[in-house]
Amino acid sequence: MAFRRLGSAPHPQFTHGSDPGIRCAPEREADFIRLLNNDPRVRQYFVPGNAFPYSRLIFLYGGRPRELVNRSQQLARYFAETVPVSYVPYRSIREWLDHEWRAAPWPPLATNARIEILPTPATVWMGRRWRAPGRITGAIVARQIRNALRRHRLGLEEVLFLAYTPVAADVMRHFPGAPLHYDCADDHEHWHGSTTAMRKLNRDNEAYLASRARTVTATARPLAEKMRRFNVGVGLVPNGVDHELFAAASNGSSPPTDLAGLPRPLIGFVGATAGYVDAELVASLAGARIGTLVFVGPLAALERRLRNHERIRFLGRRDYGRLPHYLHSFDVTVIPANRHAASLAANPGKLYQYLASGRPVVVTDLPEFEPFREVVYRASSSEEFIAQVGAALREPPGWQIERRKMAEHHSWRRRAARVLEIAGGACPGDEREPAPFPPERAFQAVLGD
Repeated sequence: MAFRRLGSAPHPQFTHGSDPGIRCAPEREADFIRLLNNDPRVRQYFVPGNAFPYSRLIFLYGGRPRELVNRSQQLARYFAETVPVSYVPYRSIREWLDHEWRAAPWPPLATNARIEILPTPATVWMGRRWRAPGRITGAIVARQIRNALRRHRLGLEEVLFLAYTPVAADVMRHFPGAPLHYDCADDHEHWHGSTTAMRKLNRDNEAYLASRARTVTATARPLAEKMRRFNVGVGLVPNGVDHELFAAASNGSSPPTDLAGLPRPLIGFVGATAGYVDAELVASLAGARIGTLVFVGPLAALERRLRNHERIRFLGRRDYGRLPHYLHSFDVTVIPANRHAASLAANPGKLYQYLASGRPVVVTDLPEFEPFREVVYRASSSEEFIAQVGAALREPPGWQIERRKMAEHHSWRRRAARVLEIAGGACPGDEREPAPFPPERAFQAVLGD
C-alpha cells in the first residue's frame, strides 16, 4: 500500500536510522506523506528495505500467456512471490499470424493463484500505429482495471502500475495521480520495421511514461541514458534467465528428434526477433560450410530470405520447456546481431540462456556484450565471426563451468526482486546515482527548518 496516515495517534512517528526520535508535526504530516510517495530520493531513508509499499501490482502490457516467454512473463511470475499481480497482456495481429492461439499457456503465469490475467481487446496492437484507436483501447482497459480494483477493494494509492510498453500510456492517462513505474526493455522508438509515424507515436508515449513515472528501470545502458533525460530515478536491471531450467537439461536429457541426421557441428540460435539478426552474416557463415545452422523460434522474415540454403534449418517455434534441450544439443550457440539502432540498445535474453546451458557462445561485438568478454567469443566482421566459431569448436574443457557459474548471478528471481526494490522506493544504485539528496534535506523539506 502507498504511504498514508495509520491509526489515530496525534503525532505519527517516522523513524530514521540515525535519529529514531525525529517526529513529524501533525500540520506537516500531509507534506511528509506527499514527499514519501513522490520522491524516491526521500523515500529511501524511511522505507524498510524488505517492505514493498503497495498491495497489488498492475502490469501493463505484458507478453501474452501463450507467447514465447520473455521478460514480462518472467518478472510477473516472480513479482507474485511478493505482491499479487493483475496482469494485462498485450495482444497483436502476430498471435493470429503465428497461430499462437494454438499454443498451450505457460503454466507459471496462467495457473499462478497470485496472478489474475485481465481480458484485453484484440485492438491493443493498433495503439502502436495509430493514436485514435490507442486512446479508445486505453479507455476500455482502464475501465477493466477499475472494475478489478473495486473487486479487490483497493484504492489507487494502494496499487502500483508497472508500464512495460509505450502503449500503456493510453491507459495511464486515465489514472493521472496513480503510482507508476516504467520498465524500459527495448528501444521502442526505433523498433525493427517501425514507420516514421510509429516512431513518433512510441517516442511521445514513452516520454509521457518515463517523465510521469516515479521510478524507471532499463535493460541496457543506452536505454538507461535515454530514460535519464526524463527521470532521475533510473536503475539498470538487465534481462535474466530461468537458470534451473536451462542448466538442468544437461543431465542426460535426450536430444530433440528434429536435429537427428543434420550435418554436424550444429550451430544454433534461439530467438523470436528476425529484425535483430544480420541475414548477410548468417549467409556468410552458412557459406563457410562449417556445419548446419539451426534457428529455433518464429523467425518468418528471416526464413523467407534464407530458407533455400542447404546449410540452414528453420525449425519454427518450440515449447519453452524444450528450448534447453535444443541448446544442449548445439555444438556452438550464436548471436549474429546486426547494428540496427534497436539491436545496439538491446540486452538479449538469449545470451543468459546460452550461458546457463554452458555451450560456447559467439556474438557480434556489440556494447552490451562487453561485460561478458571473458566467457564469449566476440567478432566485428563476418570473417572474424566464422573464425570465432571455429575457435569455439576447439574450446578447451572448463569453460562450460565458468559460463554456468556466471549465469547463476543473472536469475529472473534476482532481477524481479531488484525491479521491486527500485519501484518500491529504493535508490536505483546504478553506475550513475540520482542527484544527491542527503537525509538532512529530507527532514528540512518536511520540517521546514
